[in-house]
Amino acid sequence: MANVLIWSRVIKVVLEKTAFASGWLLVVLMAVTCIDIFGRKLGIPIPLTKFQELEWHLHTAVFSAWMGYNYLINAHPRVDSYTEHFSYRKKAWIELTGCLLFALPYMLVLGHYSIDFFWTSFVQAERSSGCLRRWPLVLGGYWWC
Repeated sequence: MANVLIWSRVIKVVLEKTAFASGWLLVVLMAVTCIDIFGRKLGIPIPLTKFQELEWHLHTAVFSAWMGYNYLINAHPRVDSYTEHFSYRKKAWIELTGCLLFALPYMLVLGHYSIDFFWTSFVQAERSSGCLRRWPLVLGGYWWC
């Protein structure tokens, strides 16, 4: 049991540091979004498609970096109207059961079917029209061409 608690603390620290270290991405995302919006409104001749793709990549990176930590601190959204009168222990069992029955199988199927797409994209060095590579999103990275 002590080993489980140690691993739990290690996972918590890793998720926390990842989330807080990636907080600066929100500032970058805000700047890119503002440039895209003002560029379109003012008719500035810059390649706005690249900015839109960069927004998409940054949204993905922020979501990926923060989701684990949000779940850890119980900040993720859920509907508690059915379970509000249950004890904390019963709510925890319902959540564990839901994760095992729904989230874990979904993740396994998604992981299984995405491996081929990832590998094909990686081998072909797939790029969007804005020159952004797609496969690094799987790894949490972002690279220009």
